[in-house]
Amino acid sequence: MPRIFAQPSSVKLPQRKGESKHEQYGTAHKGIVLCSSCYNIFAGKKWHAPESALVQHAMVRGKNINFHLCPACTMARDHTFEGELIIKNIPQKYDAEIVHLVAASGARATAMDPQDRILSIQKRANGYRVRTSENQLAVKIAKKIKSSFKKKIVMHISYADEPSEVSRILVTFQSKKKE
Repeated sequence: MPRIFAQPSSVKLPQRKGESKHEQYGTAHKGIVLCSSCYNIFAGKKWHAPESALVQHAMVRGKNINFHLCPACTMARDHTFEGELIIKNIPQKYDAEIVHLVAASGARATAMDPQDRILSIQKRANGYRVRTSENQLAVKIAKKIKSSFKKKIVMHISYADEPSEVSRILVTFQSKKKE
């Protein structure tokens, strides 16, 4: 009996009408889109911070202004995320330093791209759980923690399969062995 489906194949779906292959946020809206939560502005196929010079220029020109939630605010509202960083076994003396390092890395990323955000930092029994809007941001924060604490860290990164872009990173502080 011949095998018709000998090798698995992935099905490629056609692009949506008018959408570029590389457009991250779907088709562009007409005019300017203002996020009703964080006040970021979507103009020119990119999200901009409200204090950006490009935004001030667009406001002067008087284009149509529409109100929608930006992708990062939508993720925060729906409790979804793309990056999850779990930090375990934090020594008491490094606890405040870890929180400050994570918050500072998130603020730096948000300054570069307003859609890269830390969505939540949750205190757990033996560490912290940090959720981010971008999977690369979670990996970047984990690598920053590893470089800051040198040999005291074990880091494990796992990526989800293709349809979802979730990255989960487990950072564990090694405890000193008693001899």
